[in-house]
Order: sequence, then C-alpha cells, then structure tokens
Amino acid sequence: MTKQDLVDGFKKLGIEPTDTVFVTSSLSRFGNVEGGAETVIDALRDCCSGIIMPSFNFSIFKSDMINLDLDTTPSEMGIISETFRKNGVNRTSNLFHPLCYENVPLDLCDTYDTWGEESAYAYMANNGVKMLMLGTDFYSCPIFHYCEQRNNVPYREPIEYAGFVDGKPTRCRRLRRKHGDSDNNKVYNEFCKLLETKIGTAYCRSFLISDMVDFLDVRLQQDPEYLLLRDDTLSTMPTMVTFDMMEGIQELFKYDRQLTGEGFNDALDYLSQFVPLRIHNWVGGDKCWTWTIPEGGLRLGEYIVKGFGNETIILPIHLDHSGMANDNLSGVAVAMKLIDMLQRTPDLKYSYKFLFVPETIGTIAYLSMFGYRYKYGIVIDSVGTTGDIVVTQSKMLSKLNMYIENKTNTFLSDEHLNTGNDERVLESVGIPSIQVSRSPFKEYHTKDDTPDIIDEPKLYGALFITYDIIKRMERDFRPCPTYTGVPCLSAYDLWQPDINLEKIYHMLTYRLYISEIAGTTGLPFDFIYDFVMKMREKGLC
Repeated sequence: MTKQDLVDGFKKLGIEPTDTVFVTSSLSRFGNVEGGAETVIDALRDCCSGIIMPSFNFSIFKSDMINLDLDTTPSEMGIISETFRKNGVNRTSNLFHPLCYENVPLDLCDTYDTWGEESAYAYMANNGVKMLMLGTDFYSCPIFHYCEQRNNVPYREPIEYAGFVDGKPTRCRRLRRKHGDSDNNKVYNEFCKLLETKIGTAYCRSFLISDMVDFLDVRLQQDPEYLLLRDDTLSTMPTMVTFDMMEGIQELFKYDRQLTGEGFNDALDYLSQFVPLRIHNWVGGDKCWTWTIPEGGLRLGEYIVKGFGNETIILPIHLDHSGMANDNLSGVAVAMKLIDMLQRTPDLKYSYKFLFVPETIGTIAYLSMFGYRYKYGIVIDSVGTTGDIVVTQSKMLSKLNMYIENKTNTFLSDEHLNTGNDERVLESVGIPSIQVSRSPFKEYHTKDDTPDIIDEPKLYGALFITYDIIKRMERDFRPCPTYTGVPCLSAYDLWQPDINLEKIYHMLTYRLYISEIAGTTGLPFDFIYDFVMKMREKGLC
C-alpha cells in the first residue's frame, strides 16, 4: 500500500485539511505499507492540520517508583504511535495517559485529572477534533472514559497516582473499574454518525468526538451502566457495514437501469443482497390513474423499517437513469445507509417505507395500487457532489418544514428544483414531502455524471442531514405544563436573559407540539426541545 492509498482512504473518512485528529492505530492491520509507520504519519500530515496520538506506557507502573521521561519513555500504543513520538513532537505530562501531539495547544490543558473538564479529552470534545480509528475497535477508544467520568457512572471510582515526570514529583487522577466488564462494541451498533471504509486490509472509522460525547451523555443518563456487558447482551461487532456506499455506486453503475429493462431488475437484485426487498410487478398496459405502464412492464422494491406507532413515512428513491451516478445512485446509497441507521435506532415512533423505483411512474404505480395514507414523504436525490445541501420544503402548510434546521451550507428552498421528482407526486395526493439534494449539479443529465464525481463525505453529509430531520420528527411531542400562571424560571435555574423564553412557555399553554411552537416563535426546534426537556426535569411539564 502506498502513501496515496492512505491519503485517499483518510479523505473517504471525511478528514479535511483544517481538521485535528485523535488517532488510534494498528499498523499490522493495513497489510504491507511501503515505508511503514512513517508513511502513515506522512499521509496524516498531508490530510489534516493537527495530530494527537495516545502514548501510554503501562510498564512503568510495575516499578515501585513511577517515572515518566517525556523524551525517552516509549509508547506502548503501537508502532505508529511510537514512531510519531520519535518524530520530535510534543507530549503531555499526564503520568498515566500521556498524549503525543503537534499543531494542537494541549500544553494548556490540565494534566492532573486525566478525564476532567479541563483535560486534553475535554479539549478534543469541545474543539471539533475527530476520532480516527485505523484498524482498531471501540475497546481502544479512551473517549469513553471521559464520558464515564462526566456522567459519574457507578462502576468506576477515582484513583490517584504519585510519581515523577522528567524527574519532577507529580500526581495524576484517573478512573478504575469497581465491577463489571466493558461492552463498548454495543456503541458500534447504535452510534449512527460514524464513517467507515477499508484501507488496505484495515477496517477504519472516524467520527466527531463531540457527537460521540453527546450520544453517550444521553445513554449514560438514561442507563448509568450502558457501557457494561449484560448477561442478556449479544456483544458482537461486524467488521464492516453491510452496504458500502462507494462500492455500491460503482456496482450499480454497471447496470443498464432503463425504466423497463433487465438492468433495472438486476439493480434491484443487487440491493436485495443487503436488505430483503419485497418486489412488486406491473405488466405493460396497466392503468395507474391517468398513466399507463409502458410495454415491458415495471418493477420496484419495497423495504420497511418498523416503528411501534401506526403512522408511516414514505421514502421513494429512484433507481433508474442508466449511465448516471449522482442522479440518483447517490440517493440510493444514502437510503441504504439510512436503513441501517434506522434499524439501529431504538424505539422508533414511525415506520419508514423505502421504495426503490423508476422515477415518477414508479411512485404513481405504487400509490395507485396500495393507497397514499402516509404521514410525510422524504426524497433523497443527487447528493454526492460538491454542491451545497438544499432541502426543498413542503409546499403544504405542514409541521414537516419545522424539522429542517438551516445550518451552515444547508439552504432551504420554497420551490421544487428543476431536478425535483417524486416529492411532487407525493404532495399531489396530500402527503407533505421534502427533498434533500445538492446544488449546483453541473453534470446533471450529461455524460460526465459518473462515479468519479461522487465524494463520499458529501454522501455522509446528506445522510446526517436527513437523519437529523428524522430525529426531530421522532422527538416531536405536545408538552403539557404542570404550573399555573407565568412560571418563575429563575427559581428553577432556567432563566436565560438573552433569549425571550416567554415565547415558549406562553405557547405551552395552548398544548402545541414542539414543531408548532417553532413555527410560531421562529426559534429552532432543537432549542425549544432542549428547553422543554429541562422544564420536564424540573417538574414543570
């Protein structure tokens, strides 16, 4: 494997030139790397601006006198970490968990409390650092300990060590386990904001550390022993996600996916290897409202992720357009990954019906035969190129539009784009619908729309935007206040002087949904939801 192979792999994991990365690694997992560990480090430096690596040495704790020499004590965290240490980089003076780093201000962090809120791990969580796992799994992810300490889990307790760093007396505090065995791999099955790819023979993963901290904060507050192995837990970790988006696009691009051709059927068969699609068929001449199925017939695939409620979200994703990749194999790939994420999401309120269809007529055929009583519709189309995310809002007066947050590089549109498709069909029969796409898309309907223009991090960006919208749909509810009159927020430590909170608690008296309050007040859904949940914790609703 060459340096360029590594660079290409890191880019697939969403690593950008301005990023700082915290790297755990196993060189042997890559197979043969030309130049060894030095090549991996050079590739990292080409891809990002700051690098942090663990450089722990547990052997020094076997001695009666614990002595860490920052220049000479080797790292026991693998050959890549040890080679990086020897490169003349900086090293933190934490006795138990020293970190090697360059181009990162970790020298300003507290070195006594290993997992504290002034530690290097807190810096990573609060400053956009990405975790990069090169051939390692979640048992090599020390971020978990930071989350355990900040949530005061019952199975760990603090312990203090005394020793010497470069000959100077020092102390540090860390956590040790009181009981139980770790089941960190369950996080793999439930944490959705994870990028994965294979580099050489190594399975590699990346994620934003703040996303992981937010995820574990919620889980550990709900269940303080969430990270422990239970007797009834099947602790297995697949080495790779079932459907690889880039490989899937490359494979599907080979098929001649015309409306009625065998290539379209072959594409459905390919997807059926990953999810058990239910196949529906129409014969040529069948009438579907004012449309007629063309000679040769029509075929589409259906897959449902079940929720506990009675309402369903429909997601028609068009699989046709022979010889084109972004339009819309990018949407198909994101939908397949979204299926995987939803299946990992516990306690879904809604069911999610995915249809892999020929554009327009496929959705018309399905709705004309099976009806159109759906809560909402979501269309994902042409999301793999470098254009900005555009979320086309529903033209209907719907709460659905309140689930869209206008974030950086995410634009809202009141009009359907020229590339709009099946959301028009859905709204024509009264299903409020949005479309997630990217614009501009200069290769649209040209021979240049090939897999070469697809950027995997852009696929994941569209995936996460769509999943965030779904999460808001799932969390929307109608809070009922328990107080009388105007609440004294300062008495409950809820007052925020710079925000007009009266907008929120006034609207609560009307028994409105969170989304309706957002639409009326103009405040973001997430802000209102978080505030209402704080009110609930205080017993105010």
